[in-house]
Amino acid sequence: MTSSGKSCKALTKLSKPCAGHVLPGGDYCLFHDPTRAAERRARHGRKLQIAIYQTDVSPIQIDNASDVLALVVRAINDTLLLENSNNRNRTIGSLASSAIECLKIGELEQRLAALEMLIKVDRCAIPDDL
Repeated sequence: MTSSGKSCKALTKLSKPCAGHVLPGGDYCLFHDPTRAAERRARHGRKLQIAIYQTDVSPIQIDNASDVLALVVRAINDTLLLENSNNRNRTIGSLASSAIECLKIGELEQRLAALEMLIKVDRCAIPDDL
């Protein structure tokens, strides 16, 4: 309540009186003032638009660690579009950890492929009659 003793005339979603402070010269708080409804919708719509329209939803096929890494990077970029919060930051940290694991596995895949190539080359160089 304000110093004038007036409280917001609106009801909450639970049908209880709003305890918000009345704006000067009005009967409603900032969140329930009908003259600001369009402004609230516009602000809320912009946040949704960013989250929906800047997200790449094309399908991805996962065949190796680099494909998983691409998916993790996409998830990080999508998460960065969200409003800053503790949950967002924890998600980014977790995804970054997953990205590091993908990089490690990708490096191991490359090293293993190089060793397999060396083994094939060596087998071709050794005569069959030995």
